[in-house]
Amino acid sequence: MSDQGRWSSAETPGQRAESEESLRRLAEQYGAEWAELAASAWFRPQNDGILLGPPSAGKTSFLAALQAACERVVDGRELSMVPGCETALPGIPTLESRTYGFQLHSRTLPGQGKTAEGEGSYSIRLRDTPGNLLCDLAANSASTSGVVADFLADSRSASWLVLVVDSVNPQLELWRGCLAPLVGRLVQERTDAAVQVAGSAHKILSPGEPVFVEPERRLAVQRVLVVINKIDLFGTTAMADLRRSPELSLDPRLRAFAELTPEELVLRLDPIQTAQELLGGGLGLLRSALAPNAKLAVALVSCMGFQEMAKRERRRQRAFGVREALDYLAVGHVARPITPIHTLTDLNPNRWEGRT
Repeated sequence: MSDQGRWSSAETPGQRAESEESLRRLAEQYGAEWAELAASAWFRPQNDGILLGPPSAGKTSFLAALQAACERVVDGRELSMVPGCETALPGIPTLESRTYGFQLHSRTLPGQGKTAEGEGSYSIRLRDTPGNLLCDLAANSASTSGVVADFLADSRSASWLVLVVDSVNPQLELWRGCLAPLVGRLVQERTDAAVQVAGSAHKILSPGEPVFVEPERRLAVQRVLVVINKIDLFGTTAMADLRRSPELSLDPRLRAFAELTPEELVLRLDPIQTAQELLGGGLGLLRSALAPNAKLAVALVSCMGFQEMAKRERRRQRAFGVREALDYLAVGHVARPITPIHTLTDLNPNRWEGRT
């Protein structure tokens, strides 16, 4: 695995070497115990992620679609995936958390211009979680059920959080009931860990003195991706409703829209506002809870792809947005249909007014 993207605090070989030298000096001066504590606070694997979503939202289907989605070159950039010993199987309910590991290789083909940012090889682990996790949190924000406890334990090493929303059946009330407790529990888990590390370090460096620790309350993850899944069904249903509308004959603008394919209609959606409606306005909470340098984005995804477009282009049906979602998670690369949310201003429905 390349050094790039491996550590959150040491992103280049030079920075990593400098940090490792600092750890060596700490071990010499204060002992191996303090050096180990410092390492746990400084270094965090950047390629571990957790998928969350209601039952039947398509989390496992998303995982199962990753490899096939990589099997093509886009804009001269090649992604290839080598699966681990265990692969996700779509259509099988996830009853307990499972981890899927794989290697992702990213490169720009010869003659395609400048080397893309994030080129290299990455060892990735994605944790699939059962849908009843969110149900437990919605029913009881302080739930200590086994599935919640396992999730919080996994969150300590995760640097990505992927929220999978079913665009056809979003379960809006469930998201409204669980998102705030979810963020609160994750923030508290990170705060408790920071207090524990700082307290242990204080005992080693300044034994006998009182400890005052008040860490900033933030999510520890570096990237959050909201996946609006089954967007092909969303677009197909919307187009069918539009074409049956009695107002179609009265409004030329509606007639123009009715000529679009479901994929063309989806590409005209505002992903941020679509996610806001499906989550009940939860994007603001996520952006506020993240550190300023952490990233938040929305992805429009179909694990199956658009049937009508495949027939029109005489090609096999392929996933939509899955490749781009993986590329974003692994290296932070943003390409349509990924839409980043840099600040709370990006959540304003009128954010494009006055721009050219």
